[in-house]
Order: sequence, then C-alpha cells, then structure tokens
Amino acid sequence: MTVQSQRTDSAVEQPRTDLPSGADGWLAPALVRRGVLTPDQADDLGRCPGGVWGGALERTWATNDQIVGAIAAAFRLPVADLTKGDGRTVELIPRRRRGATW
Repeated sequence: MTVQSQRTDSAVEQPRTDLPSGADGWLAPALVRRGVLTPDQADDLGRCPGGVWGGALERTWATNDQIVGAIAAAFRLPVADLTKGDGRTVELIPRRRRGATW
C-alpha cells in the first residue's frame, strides 16, 4: 500500500501487514527495506520460534552486523562502538539492571 510521506512529500511503500508480528517482528520490514532479507525470507521468519533476528542468524541469511546496521540506518543513528567505552561504566549500572550472569 502506497501512502504520502509527510516528511518527503513523496509516495513511500508501507510495510506489508503479513510480515512477522512477534516481539521482534518489527525488524522484518526494516531488514527487507535495507536489502538484508528478501520479502520471502521475512515471511518465512514469521513462523520461526527464534524470532526474526534469531531466525535470520540461524538460517545464515544475515549476520549480527548486518542486522545492527539495518536497525541503525532505519533509526538514522550510528552503530555504537562498544570497544571505545569506559570500562568503569559497567560498575555504575546496578547488576540487576545489567542482567549479569557473571
């Protein structure tokens, strides 16, 4: 379905409504738009118990870097380089919030 975009004043393609609808189902349209997945692959991931991200990795249709890059591009954000962070930061986050197992 095509609609007018308020931002660009041009027609843009709306995400298909038959794509995956699980917790990370929103990823499928973003990955298709960025060329990481084909529409058929996105449809197949709708039946995957591991969700879109897990299913794409399991089937080797995408890498973590490709998925993260597509998400960053969709939100117009740079991909965070966690290797440049200050190691002391982890001590400031309460352990229960980090979901730490160490």
